[in-house]
Amino acid sequence: AGSSTVWPPPPLRSYTTCKPLCHPLPLGSLLCCGAASFLFFLSSSTTSSSSLSPLPNSAAMSLVYSVVARGDVVLSEFSTTNFGNFVQVSRVILDRIPNHDAKMSYTYDEYCFHYVVAQKITFLCMTTEAFSRRIAFAFLEDVRDRFLSEFPQEQIESAIAFQMNQKFEGTLQERMHFYTSDPSVDRLSNVKAQIDETKNIMVDNIEKILERGEKIDILLEQTDTLSSQSYHFKKNTNKLEWAILLKNIKLLILVAIVLVIVSIMSVFMLCGPGLCGLTQLL
Repeated sequence: AGSSTVWPPPPLRSYTTCKPLCHPLPLGSLLCCGAASFLFFLSSSTTSSSSLSPLPNSAAMSLVYSVVARGDVVLSEFSTTNFGNFVQVSRVILDRIPNHDAKMSYTYDEYCFHYVVAQKITFLCMTTEAFSRRIAFAFLEDVRDRFLSEFPQEQIESAIAFQMNQKFEGTLQERMHFYTSDPSVDRLSNVKAQIDETKNIMVDNIEKILERGEKIDILLEQTDTLSSQSYHFKKNTNKLEWAILLKNIKLLILVAIVLVIVSIMSVFMLCGPGLCGLTQLL
């Protein structure tokens, strides 16, 4: 009751703002001040939107932010800190990511944005530059598998912004904590990479075996064809040999007959009928 404080207190007056009303400046000075203020506003807004604010030292090597989106429609997201403007930057990146299946990384200032696109859904995370790229993509693939198995495709295609956030935000938080703090993650991702490499090699070998099998089948067909052709060729050769032999035999018989006839005629011409004893026989 003895206090003289007035509540609510009267609004504060900016005497600096009111001063030009009491002491008007020339028109040129006012225009210069207005132009300078406008340029300062543009430069400050451009700077704040084109660069990422530094994060606290506690996020030196970590997954900072993750988001699941359909195009530029954010379905679920989680951030480990409220410091910085990386959410606005991620919206710009989401708007520029194509909706076909892809895997890519962007470096922005001292941070990295990694994303995986599957079934026209973008899974994006922001990490510090020192964070392992292999672990980041292992996290994104894990989140991708969990998200696509939890929500049907029809619901994803018709979902509005942040419709899955209540159900999936906890999964993002738990997976981010696991891939950031668990020391076995790097070994798991390394083993997974080796398994994927082995699977690719096995698939490649199977394709080569199948291709080799096709080539073997072609060779077998060609061998059968050659065998059949060789059989017909041999059969025709035998026929030809017999034909040539018969022709030679006929020729020999003809020559023998001719020789016999020529011999008889030669005898008659040289000896005569009387000299050969034929007269006595007659």
